[in-house]
Parts: sequence; structure tokens; C-alpha cells
Amino acid sequence: LVRAYPELLGESVRELLRQFGWATPEQAREWAEHFPESTAKADGIQMAVSTMAQQNPQGAAAWVLEMAPGEGQDYAYRNLIDVWSRYDLAGAQTWISELEPGNGRQIAVEEFVRSNALRAGDLTWELASQSSDPDSRLVMQALTIEGWVQRDPKGAQQAIEAMDVVPTMLQDQFNQALKVREIWEALFASP
Repeated sequence: LVRAYPELLGESVRELLRQFGWATPEQAREWAEHFPESTAKADGIQMAVSTMAQQNPQGAAAWVLEMAPGEGQDYAYRNLIDVWSRYDLAGAQTWISELEPGNGRQIAVEEFVRSNALRAGDLTWELASQSSDPDSRLVMQALTIEGWVQRDPKGAQQAIEAMDVVPTMLQDQFNQALKVREIWEALFASP
């Protein structure tokens, strides 16, 4: 029926997969992979990656690495890191640092930085600083600094001071984030 009417792979099937995935993410993976090609199949696979990342992040990581390169795999890297880092920040960071350089690693680093700069500036700085693309590295470092200053301005400042050459954009981002922090502290200071 589903093969004959792919439109049935709408919200109800996605919800079924989501519910099924919570109990058995590996079976949800198998089920989603057998859907006919459609948006719902792509959504189902991403839902299975997300649920699997909560219960078995190493298994989800292995699956993402097996996927064919392309938009689906790129999105799976993002899902995996977003979910995994919520439950096991150090485990996700270690896995990323062990990935071979390339597109997948770059996407994983970018997602890790985006998801965790506010709560783990030191870990995101370490990964962002290892990026092989200088433009991407600078953007990820700036995102890290913006979040890091809110929690640990001294740690962020030490990271910048440890650089051989501090790009103007990065120093400006630090100064701007520090000003925002000072404004918030002044607004919420006790009278």
C-alpha cells in the first residue's frame, strides 16, 4: 500500500517511526531504509539516527559513516552530533576528533560548535581550531568566542591570547561579546 501510495508516508508514518524508534532504534533504521525513496524516507532515516544517537551513539555513528555521501549523510552528521553531544559531550567530541579530515568531519565540527559553544567553550574551541579550512575555522572560532564569553570570559580571553596571530574579526567578536555580557550583568545586577 505504501509503495503504491507514497503520499501515505506523511506525518502518521513519521510519527509511527518516531515512536517505534524509541523502543528499538536499530529496527527503526531497518524499517526506514526499506521505505521507497521519498521525503518521508529521508525524514524517517533522520528520526532513526536521532533516536539511535540517544540510546546507542556509537551504533548511530557507524551507520552515518556507512551512508552514501550527500545531503542525507550531511544531515545525519548534524543530527548525530546535536543529539549525542546533549547526552555525552566528551564522547561526541572524541568521536569527531578521530574522524578523517573531510566533509563529514567538517560538518560534525560545525554542528558541535553550533550546539555547544555556550556550555563547552574549551571543547568547541579545540575542535574549531583544528579545521583545515581557514575561513570556516575563523567563523567557528568566532561562534565559540561569542558563547564562551557568556560563561567563562577569562577562558575565552586566554584562548585568544594563546594564538600566534589574532585575526581582527575574532578580537572584535570577543570585544562585542564582552560588552553584551557587561550590559546583561548591569541590567540584572542587584540594586
